[in-house]
Amino acid sequence: MKELVARIFQADFLKGMKVTFRTQYPSNIYTEQYPLERPMVAERYRGAPRLNKHPETGETLCIACNLCALACPEI
Repeated sequence: MKELVARIFQADFLKGMKVTFRTQYPSNIYTEQYPLERPMVAERYRGAPRLNKHPETGETLCIACNLCALACPEI
């Protein structure tokens, strides 16, 4: 009997619509104006590999992670 009532009133559909409408207009939206305001990036972010140099001696600080080879296209 309970299944019949759930089928008639489409209880799962109504629960899904409740979730949809609850998340439709969130109150805590944050928008960045990208070209003008740069997002905060962690100091140890490794998304853009580059070869760092020691500021005093000028020698490279290679840690052999092989990210440079992955970022450069092969010839």
